[in-house]
Amino acid sequence: MKCHLTIVDDDSALSELYRVIAEKIGMDISRFDNGHDFIHSDLNRSQIVLLDLMMPQMDGVQVLRRLAKAHFKYPIILMSGYDIGALKVARDLAAEEHLNVISTLTKPVDIDVLEMLLQEACENNSLK
Repeated sequence: MKCHLTIVDDDSALSELYRVIAEKIGMDISRFDNGHDFIHSDLNRSQIVLLDLMMPQMDGVQVLRRLAKAHFKYPIILMSGYDIGALKVARDLAAEEHLNVISTLTKPVDIDVLEMLLQEACENNSLK
């Protein structure tokens, strides 16, 4: 069974880059350019979520709060290009809400690190 990655990022060029990396390692992909559309999708389809913090309509922190209410248990990788402090605050919030944030990445994302994280998350998730 293939592992499924959901990319939630309003930057279409970066989302495309993440898609190419994920497909290279054999993942299925869903993409959303805002948190609102993602939250209103089938969350159970998302085995790993790559979530940008700064987006229109619903930012990453709001998405985390909604995921907590939905008792989302899959791995989440947080990203931000604006403020490393925002990543720390978001990670702390996620921990308080019992969400499974496996990593935080600053943009521009190191492609090799992202590929490694996705491979590990997929392998660990498939064991469950």
